Amino acid sequence: MDKELLKEILSIPSKSGNELNLVNFICEFLKKNKIPYEVDKVYNIYCTKGEADYYPCVVAQTNTEQEYIYNIDVKTEYKNNTNNELKEAYKGYTRRGKPFRFGFDKAGVFACLTLLTELPVLKATFFVSNKLFCVGTIAADPNFFENVGYTIEFDEPHDPLEANFSEFMPFSKNISKNREFSQEVNSVLQDNTIQEYALRGHSFDNAIKSSFDFCGINLSIGYYNYCSLDEYVVIEDVEKGINIGKKMIEKLGFEKYKCPKTEEIKFIYY
Repeated sequence: MDKELLKEILSIPSKSGNELNLVNFICEFLKKNKIPYEVDKVYNIYCTKGEADYYPCVVAQTNTEQEYIYNIDVKTEYKNNTNNELKEAYKGYTRRGKPFRFGFDKAGVFACLTLLTELPVLKATFFVSNKLFCVGTIAADPNFFENVGYTIEFDEPHDPLEANFSEFMPFSKNISKNREFSQEVNSVLQDNTIQEYALRGHSFDNAIKSSFDFCGINLSIGYYNYCSLDEYVVIEDVEKGINIGKKMIEKLGFEKYKCPKTEEIKFIYY
């Protein structure tokens, strides 16, 4: 895993509604790696790599819960993981050395970019400003998602040993109604000693467009004390999240896993 790339992404300011630095970084990364992409009018990014009847689609957000500063100093420290073991982690600070909310959901961006470089066939979406009235997901391009078979979002902020089943990103907190999808995902989680699911959602749960009818799961990606001044990202947990996502794609393949459509859009605000 490219730890320096993770650190670089975590150091990019990306306050909700002011995310162009990170959007531009993602676009330059995709150009450099010759991965086709498009950007819509609200600055959502859509990538399609390879050919398939139905694609797995990985998802992340470009916004973070932080004030805007021009420079984030990301330092390597040792922090407790969920088992109270000291692990190598990244922690954000201002230039004056004050702790800073820096991570959530930029580790998810790193996970998606990593998988785009490693897998020959994949879709990816990077949504903007979901913490500002779900701007990104409401503007989601339905044409892009016509041949999406299922989604894997790297945005679960809780225990890294938990996963959040959903019907479509940004993912409701209900276990998927598609039994086949649930069983396949469950087998991967159990093979990786993950036994319990986090049925906790986000502030933008249920901002789901009624035109999407596929399943998804939201995986943890290393955040601890998310959206707080004591936020940090455990590097080993980021790598675990990426590997589990990759194993899920291998297990689920290039099929469509249907779920009932959602009839309305609801918001839960901070």
